Amino acid sequence: IGEEGGDFNEEIYRQSYPGIDVAINRGEFSSGLEHYIQFGQFEIERIGFFTDNDSNDIINAFGNNTRIVGVSVIGYDLINDRVIPSDLGTGEIDILVGSSGIEGVDQFILGSSQGSPFYLGFGDSDFALIQNFDTPLDQIKLSGTLNDYSFEIVNDSVNISTLSGDLIAIIEGVSSLDNLNLNFI
Repeated sequence: IGEEGGDFNEEIYRQSYPGIDVAINRGEFSSGLEHYIQFGQFEIERIGFFTDNDSNDIINAFGNNTRIVGVSVIGYDLINDRVIPSDLGTGEIDILVGSSGIEGVDQFILGSSQGSPFYLGFGDSDFALIQNFDTPLDQIKLSGTLNDYSFEIVNDSVNISTLSGDLIAIIEGVSSLDNLNLNFI
């Protein structure tokens, strides 16, 4: 389904935390990723960004506070906690793997703040497969409102679809809608 790719988004991490550029320029770190591995992933207030590269991907997150996005992202609004996508994932199947930290919170972003869900257009042939989802800590972030989606339990997983039946995501290993942490943008 996917190929290794995407993962840590250096550009958005450094844009969101300009002090990291200062530390890199002083030679304290060779990259934003090095900072994240050594410090950022352990700081609950610091967000790690894990994104796609315009194809079917396997995106693995790590750290205490992550944003996992299966589409390409050109920016992030830190104040409003919103990603700015460059595409909507049409025709893609991405595997989004949450971090395994006990205290970590993964936010799986499945739509834009402009009201567009990701993975629309090819029915059941484009979607995000979400793995390592920790109910109730982890979050699903969708465009619109609860009334725009249907939720169905299928084979011990939650399927999220538009009302017209276009599959958006499958949350693997979650067999109940109880305590499913949903946020809408």
